[in-house]
Amino acid sequence: VGGCHAAGIVGLDVAARRPLAVSVGCVGDQTIRVWDYAAKRCELSKTFPGEEPLAVAVHPQGYLFATSFSKRLRFLQILVDELRPYQELSVSGVQALQFSDGGHFLAAARGKTVMVFNIRPLAKAVPVATLRTGHTVPIVTLCFETQDSILLASCEDGQCCKWSVGPWTQVEDDHCRVGSFPADSAEDDASRRCSKRTLVARRLSAHHCTPEEAQ
Repeated sequence: VGGCHAAGIVGLDVAARRPLAVSVGCVGDQTIRVWDYAAKRCELSKTFPGEEPLAVAVHPQGYLFATSFSKRLRFLQILVDELRPYQELSVSGVQALQFSDGGHFLAAARGKTVMVFNIRPLAKAVPVATLRTGHTVPIVTLCFETQDSILLASCEDGQCCKWSVGPWTQVEDDHCRVGSFPADSAEDDASRRCSKRTLVARRLSAHHCTPEEAQ
């Protein structure tokens, strides 16, 4: 396939167990591209005329990804020669997405709330929880810690919320600030990963730069 985005990149995620990355382009591009970063080439792409992708998350296995649009949330399968639509949900305004490390949950941020979906092989995504931060500004990024026991959300002002995965109860509110966001100053694994994702997301959205420039 080859090629590249014709405009800025607004979302990027990497599969944990395959050498694949998925990127989504903003207005002027409206495409989703799957990259083999080991081979350093674009393998697949799909265009959505009249729709602008907002965010993307890749399943850890690398065979499925979720992407959000202004009025819907779509799941697509990554096949050998195509990106095949798998499921579509009428969920609007999702600005951040993240699969759990085990791939059995997907978190989707809408404004100041987080929707959590149960993801099972050969089954459709099912909503299991709606979480509220209680903060006054929108969520910009989401992270699961490596053992999938904690879900962490960070907001535009640098404040963070944590929930226990499963019971989905809020276990701690760090109220960490933007000034303390560098990864080496975070207190635990989830915070380190979420702070790094937040900084990259801000750079992508603010400057419409390439993934390499966001590092």
